[in-house]
Amino acid sequence: MRVVVFDPAADDIVSQLSQLVPQAELIAAPVSLDCHRVIGNATGLIARGSMLTSDLYDLASHLRWVHLVAPPYVAPSDVVLTVTGGDAIAQMAELGMLLMLASVRKLSRSLMNQRMGVWDRWAQPLIRSKTVCIVGVGAVAEKLASILLVFGAKVTGVTRRAAVNGFTELYPRERIHSAVSNADIVIALCENSTETHKMIDESVIAAMRPDAHLIGLANGGVIDENALIEALVQNRIAGAAMDDFQTSPLRGDDPLWSVPNLIVSPRLGRFPIGPSAADIDIISQNLAAFCADDLDRLASRITAIDHKGY
Repeated sequence: MRVVVFDPAADDIVSQLSQLVPQAELIAAPVSLDCHRVIGNATGLIARGSMLTSDLYDLASHLRWVHLVAPPYVAPSDVVLTVTGGDAIAQMAELGMLLMLASVRKLSRSLMNQRMGVWDRWAQPLIRSKTVCIVGVGAVAEKLASILLVFGAKVTGVTRRAAVNGFTELYPRERIHSAVSNADIVIALCENSTETHKMIDESVIAAMRPDAHLIGLANGGVIDENALIEALVQNRIAGAAMDDFQTSPLRGDDPLWSVPNLIVSPRLGRFPIGPSAADIDIISQNLAAFCADDLDRLASRITAIDHKGY
């Protein structure tokens, strides 16, 4: 059973797991080039979800088990998917709340006034009773929805899934325009793939209300950045915040830096958090079960959201 560990800390993770499960054949792949080179013959994969792409999965024709230590939790539908990384889910969900509140309450304006020594006040809208539409409903979206419900928000989603706890209404991709038109806040939260590239395009942004805010937690490429810039410059939506971009890091001369009412977050939601001791314990138990060809013993199993969808 050849298992590839695809993570910036792959060498350290392999060192820990080799001591706990010496019978495992583990291959460290700290960077994408390493993983692409060895994934074709692997039957198992331990990785950070945000580092995986559809083309990499397409190369992995022999995979039987995938363990993801951080979201997004997507994988081929024919493999067994197990997960850890609750801290990573919480990190992304909390960042979503931070960016949403900062955009809605115009925190950037407060910070600018502070630097200029200007005392200015304006009404502060509440999240309570607002409709928040999350495009891409996975583990992070479910965590974020649970927080939004505490704030008193109504949560809707765009997804292939038929029902998800905490969501009052789910829309298929074909009805994304209706979904965003009914929302005060739209949160993009899906991986960038051939199917989801520029999913939030000019027509979707045009369907948003003038007082609505767009929060980009999705991988760079899901939101059409040129369409977003145009909408913000022309005041066709109230504000936006982005945590990932088509090109990361942004160049110093990128126009996104100076767009009005846009908060630029430097990919903080995907800042690496290594597996905890508890994560390593679960991963090692699953690795031992996988090496014994006992897939029924794999713990922390979830239903795979196919890597070609959202």
